[in-house]
Amino acid sequence: MLWLCWAHGSVEQNVAGEGLDGALPAMPFDKAHFRALPYQEVGAALETVDGSKASKAAKLCLRFLILTAARSGEAREWHPRRAHEGRCGSSRPAERCGAGRS
Repeated sequence: MLWLCWAHGSVEQNVAGEGLDGALPAMPFDKAHFRALPYQEVGAALETVDGSKASKAAKLCLRFLILTAARSGEAREWHPRRAHEGRCGSSRPAERCGAGRS
């Protein structure tokens, strides 16, 4: 995560030193996929979410995720103003894209 801090300007150097990297075991990379919900069951899943004790914001965020197939970070950072800018609600602003374009 140090690279992320460098990218955002939070730190300027690795205060732990590069030696620490060699002392820690490498994290295994396991690319596993989650099972998808059959589209016939989406309605029932949304009813289950609506009937839960979660906050209204959490329910709406999960509903947005399910219906748009957005990434969780995109759903958390989405703002209603973007829906009225004449763009698709799931498009990302240029400053949030790695390539600098939406």
